[in-house]
Amino acid sequence: MLDDTYKLVGSEAYTAALKVYNYAKASGDEAGLAPAIEELGQRFARRQKKEKAQPAAV
Repeated sequence: MLDDTYKLVGSEAYTAALKVYNYAKASGDEAGLAPAIEELGQRFARRQKKEKAQPAAV
């Protein structure tokens, strides 16, 4: 049950942080949030999918 709690809390924290990031991006540089946006952007950057491995010829 403890693992489930950790997963739930982590998910809720991630969701809340993503909302903050999106609000900060919407506010833009006018609010002086550029450093925070850049730092959060590294955390929420989309990762590129790895290419599927080609099956080995038999």
